[in-house]
Amino acid sequence: MENCLTTKVEDFTNTNDLFSGVTLEQIEAIGEIEMLTEIIPKNMITCIHSVGGQGKSTLIGAMVNKALNNDKTLNTLWFDYDNALYRNKNLAETLLTNHSNRFQWIQVSDKNVVNDTNTKLMSADLSNTIIVVDALQGLFNRTGMNINDATDAGRITDMLRNYADKGATVIMIHHSNKQDKDGWSTFRGSAVIQDSVDNLFQLAQQSRTEDELTVAIDISAKFSFLVKDASVKNYTIDLNLDYITDSIDIKPELPKGISEEMISNAIEIVEENTCNSLAEAETRLMTESTVGKNKAKKIYQYLVSDNRLAKEVVAERRAIYKIKGTI
Repeated sequence: MENCLTTKVEDFTNTNDLFSGVTLEQIEAIGEIEMLTEIIPKNMITCIHSVGGQGKSTLIGAMVNKALNNDKTLNTLWFDYDNALYRNKNLAETLLTNHSNRFQWIQVSDKNVVNDTNTKLMSADLSNTIIVVDALQGLFNRTGMNINDATDAGRITDMLRNYADKGATVIMIHHSNKQDKDGWSTFRGSAVIQDSVDNLFQLAQQSRTEDELTVAIDISAKFSFLVKDASVKNYTIDLNLDYITDSIDIKPELPKGISEEMISNAIEIVEENTCNSLAEAETRLMTESTVGKNKAKKIYQYLVSDNRLAKEVVAERRAIYKIKGTI
């Protein structure tokens, strides 16, 4: 029988000749990631998720408002797949008033409109465009696709990736599953969505008054390279005066039965054990505190809400945005 392994080594083409790889010059030419806002990178896909009514649209509206004021070359297309206009009338009215020629709120009613929109966007220059998807579940509904199906999720995220590849900054507003007792929630939908975005964070409302909304932003560690400062930050976004600046610390009230001395002792426990995450800090407090597990739990929740764990002990990627204004 003829030996099948007759090809000699010298018959193979050098693999280095098969492809044209990236050069050192091309790598060195890559600059730092340009940011649209403090947490949203340009020309990428960002997803913000929470349960309904937490302030996702308000926060994104504030960031879009600031971005359009700071860069007069930017345009924004806010695609409403969820009949969100009636809930966000004031937000849409303010953005249209401030940026009438550079902001559009577009209501998308069915699959035909989605397809027509996609055709128009793929033929356009999107290099100075912010695209807001409000909300992601609505986009799936309009196209008749299942958000939990990996194939359907891939089709939707591929479409959005095409926009980013053409230069757009894509911001997805997404409704997640039910909250836990601390206000945080779990991501809804196929894992393909999480794997396909460049920047992912969730939001939890901290407080709300007639004039102010305070929300906590928890940025996924997977995408933490986008945030240069790992410490907790406070920002004030005033939608009437339009500025973002460092704000005063937001001080929650001490829980009933908890003293400042207990708080100080708890911080010492965490510092002495060099805790590297909030979860580890919680475990240490629960096991080593002398005040009992119930009070230790209250102390931990207080320290997280007051940012003191992250500021003084843990380099956790969280940010507090304080939003002032009427929208």
